[in-house]
Amino acid sequence: MLKKLVSMPFDSAEMPLGYYVFLMSLISVPLSYLASYLAVSFCTWLGVDTYPLLPHFTWSSQYWLWVACLFGPMIETLLLALGVSVISRFVENSVLVAAISAMVWGVLHGLSAPLRFIGTAWSFYVFSASYIARRGSSFVVAFAAAAVPHMIQNFSVFALR
Repeated sequence: MLKKLVSMPFDSAEMPLGYYVFLMSLISVPLSYLASYLAVSFCTWLGVDTYPLLPHFTWSSQYWLWVACLFGPMIETLLLALGVSVISRFVENSVLVAAISAMVWGVLHGLSAPLRFIGTAWSFYVFSASYIARRGSSFVVAFAAAAVPHMIQNFSVFALR
């Protein structure tokens, strides 16, 4: 099952972009929430106070909706594309490139709230793999394949807060 999920962004790269983006959102959003929930539950079971380890968003305006759901993902996807290009110079395996990129993004997001790492790492694996799988088409297609699921991911966080 995990092997299928890890390879899905690469195996599905020939489908129309709209369907592809929808599928990538379906494997990114719920599984990142599940991974985060399991991590928090495990820490709670161990007796760890998870409150300081979790993000506490104070988004209260439409400004943050635009930043979190549109501009943030666009900027991060540009940085993701750059990072993937650099990693690809040293690593040939696309799955490994996506995994390294995901770990970097997980750590960066986890700096503000450590328990964000696991959910963010999974999402960024999907975004990175989507970019890699589609970059042979064009930069715009690869960018959309990674950025749109990222926007949907962030919108779900914003909507569920």
